[in-house]
Amino acid sequence: MNIEFNSNINEVIAKIPIGLKLKENVLEDIAEIVRKKQENNIQSGVHFNTGSALQPNKKGTQLFNRTGQLFQSVKKRQLGEDWEVYISDNRKDIAKYQQTGSYKGGTPREFFGLGQQLKNDVRKYFSNHSFNYIYNLVK
Repeated sequence: MNIEFNSNINEVIAKIPIGLKLKENVLEDIAEIVRKKQENNIQSGVHFNTGSALQPNKKGTQLFNRTGQLFQSVKKRQLGEDWEVYISDNRKDIAKYQQTGSYKGGTPREFFGLGQQLKNDVRKYFSNHSFNYIYNLVK
């Protein structure tokens, strides 16, 4: 299985039905929602989809938060018309090892991905955005 540490924002919003023409900054707003969710998953040490606690490290210390460098490495950037949420290069290997459990005797700790709660957050954004858009049209 090939795991890429990025999220194609257009793929996320393509699955969310909405009939309004959206402002240009909507993709950036969605990218920020995705970025914050990934960062929160790391800070909280939870699975990206289930929200359940990830297995602690062998020392039993708080997962991911020893230095804070992993959650601080969740970034976003614009790529043409799309936005990407990713782990910065200086922490990409650590993230991959944690995500896949590919280190010696490792247990996968899947913190990065597009889970149901994130999809709900994006839907909520669109719902609020749509309401504001329609409200401004009729006021």
